[in-house]
Amino acid sequence: MNATCSNVDQAPFFNQLLQKPSVPGGWWTGTAILLVLYCIYEQISFAASRHRAGFKSVRGPQYAVPLVGCVIAMVKNPYQFWEDQRKYSFPGLSWNSLCGKFMIFTTDAEISRRVFTYNDPDTLLMAVHPSGKNILGEGNLAFMHGPPHKAIRKSFLSLFTRKALATYVELQDGIIREHLKQWQQVEGEREIRLFVRDLNVATSRSVFAGPYFESKEEIEKFGKAFLHMTEGFLALPICIPGTAVWKGKQGRLYILDLLEKAAARSKASMKEGNSPRCLMDFWAQRCLEEIKEAEEQKVAAAGHTTDRAMADTVMDFLFASQDATTSAVVWVTVLMADYPDVLQKVRASGHLVSPVSKGPSWVFSNSYLFGEGRVGGIILFLTFQRLSDPMHWQLQASQHEILAIVCLSRYSLL
Repeated sequence: MNATCSNVDQAPFFNQLLQKPSVPGGWWTGTAILLVLYCIYEQISFAASRHRAGFKSVRGPQYAVPLVGCVIAMVKNPYQFWEDQRKYSFPGLSWNSLCGKFMIFTTDAEISRRVFTYNDPDTLLMAVHPSGKNILGEGNLAFMHGPPHKAIRKSFLSLFTRKALATYVELQDGIIREHLKQWQQVEGEREIRLFVRDLNVATSRSVFAGPYFESKEEIEKFGKAFLHMTEGFLALPICIPGTAVWKGKQGRLYILDLLEKAAARSKASMKEGNSPRCLMDFWAQRCLEEIKEAEEQKVAAAGHTTDRAMADTVMDFLFASQDATTSAVVWVTVLMADYPDVLQKVRASGHLVSPVSKGPSWVFSNSYLFGEGRVGGIILFLTFQRLSDPMHWQLQASQHEILAIVCLSRYSLL
């Protein structure tokens, strides 16, 4: 009886122990306080970064938007954002923030040149999209640096000789004419961008490794795989089954398998003494020479000479040739349609004979393309990461202004 009474008497005591400690305002108040403290710290950090880096006098927004920085303004009105940043940048530098990181933009041509000369893991290294390694692969050319990067760039010289370029142009000309005939059969108005993209995929595939695709089914899957890779870069950087990034990764693996087989077949064809028919063949010739030189010197051949490495690099060529080239061709097509008098001059320039080369004179056409590049920015920006600074700065180099009227270049140092 006493034990029972004791248990009853102790119940309120245990109930009090099980209750959560009271916090003034609850957890929301604590979270809000931490958030405010972080925002204050962020503003102080940006100010300290400007002082330490010698950017005290650099112009920019009056304050950095906490947490997100310039993301909202960049997405809401991209043109106005870049125009405001350009005005800040006079005569060459401006600052801003992006998702909590300090950035320095530059419109100075000399700084632009110096930035592009660096690709060093100890100082300044190009940084790709957060999903870059998932979609492109860690062994991709975009992530290479140092001696391997230098060696592979040297091996590319054989890809851009007059003989090689003549082969590419012949392939492109035939595919373009074929697609133009198909376009003429489509009735009514249509969006040109999708047609241009399909044309661009076809020309890129044929120029880089065309003879080594075995079936129409492979070609169709190839185009879809590249589309998945592109869409992956436009999605949140989450790589789990079913997401756009995951589909982009699977697309890359499929393309790599196809190109690895193409590289092996290309090497076999070049060993037999056949004439090169695509970029893969010209590079296979060079890689075979490098392998032979390595065997004579009794050293290991360069890593880029393997079938898988060749496939990885050619895939990088293919991917890099898609969006920028499609954008350029769409701009050319639209502007030609809007200005038929310019179109006639471009056509006429192809029938003029140059006194130097005894071939077509493309002076007007070249001038037009330069002008088109200034009107429609093709490459928006490149990103670099500065690794020598403990604050983990990044350098973001934007080429949009190189191609526009108002300025030469645009950079940002995060």
